[in-house]
Amino acid sequence: MKAVYIVIGLVLLVGAGYVGYNYGTNQDWTPTTNDAEVDDVSDNVAPVIPTNNPTPHTTTNTDTNVEVRTLAIVSPSPGAIIPVGTGDGAEFFVTGTVSPNAHKIRVVAYSTGSWAGMAGEMSERTTDDYYLTQFALGDETWSYKVMGGPDGNLVGVRARFEVTAYYTDGTTKTEITNVAYQYDITNQDGAIG
Repeated sequence: MKAVYIVIGLVLLVGAGYVGYNYGTNQDWTPTTNDAEVDDVSDNVAPVIPTNNPTPHTTTNTDTNVEVRTLAIVSPSPGAIIPVGTGDGAEFFVTGTVSPNAHKIRVVAYSTGSWAGMAGEMSERTTDDYYLTQFALGDETWSYKVMGGPDGNLVGVRARFEVTAYYTDGTTKTEITNVAYQYDITNQDGAIG
C-alpha cells in the first residue's frame, strides 16, 4: 500500500512540474525597451521642515544588583573516555566553575550498564544524587568525586553527570556531561584476572 502512495505522489509531482513549466512561464515574452524620458527631479528638493518629535525613548539599567549566573563543567569533557581500574582504587573527579552567587551545587550521576549480569539488557539508572557538602557561597570552583568499590558510584559502562547550581536569587542553571568508562582488567603483573 505504501508503494501506491509513493507512485501517486511521484505522478502528482511530475504533473505539477510539467504544468508549471509549460503554462506557468510566458514563453512568448520578449523584453522591450522603454524610450520615455525620465525627469530628473534632483533640483526640486523640498525644504527640511523641523519637527517637534521627541528623541526615541531609551532606558538605562541602573540596577547594580544584577547577578551573573555561570556554571561550567571543566572536566571531563563531553564524550571523554575515562580509563579506570577495577576495585576500590578506581576514581576520578568531575570539576567545574560557577559564579560566586551560587550557594549550592547538586550532582546527579546516572550510569548505563547491565544491572542483571553480563547477559542482561543495558539501561540507565541513578547511581548518586548528592549536594556538595564542601561547597559554600562565594566559591567559584567545585569538584565531585566518582569512585569505585561496593559503595561507589563508578559503575556501568557509561555515565551522565547532571550538575545544577542554585543561585541566591532563586534561579538555577544545569550543565550535563557524558563519559564512557574503559576498564583495565589486568592485575599488577599485567595478567588478565
